[in-house]
Amino acid sequence: PVVRGAPPPPPPKAVPTVRGSAVVGQFIPPQPKGERVYPAPGIPVPSYWVEGSQYLSNKKNEFEIGEPVAIYRSEGSVKFATILTYKINNDQASYRYDLQVDAAGSRYEDRYPDSIFKIMYDIETEGVVLREETTTKGWF
Repeated sequence: PVVRGAPPPPPPKAVPTVRGSAVVGQFIPPQPKGERVYPAPGIPVPSYWVEGSQYLSNKKNEFEIGEPVAIYRSEGSVKFATILTYKINNDQASYRYDLQVDAAGSRYEDRYPDSIFKIMYDIETEGVVLREETTTKGWF
């Protein structure tokens, strides 16, 4: 029952999601063969990655402190970054994030979730292949 004159309930507080869980059931293509590394801030995402498959931008994405993400850089490339901190917006249900964007410690501050790409699988245990090994030698 609704009581007239009662104050509205407070909005639910958002809680950052678990890494790699932006879209449950999303098909993630297998990585090519090659040396797997942990992506550090400033390293370009691999050329075989496709937006919407290996990384996804969505205004509803939420991130953990220390989570590896991808972000567009000013020169137009997509590179890895790391979430440093977050701030709760005035609506008490969404966030803005500060990121480390290169090895020198440069930061992007107050970024909204739709400007940050969520990595769609567990790169902490899987790693990322930056240079693909080719096994084909010649025509056969």
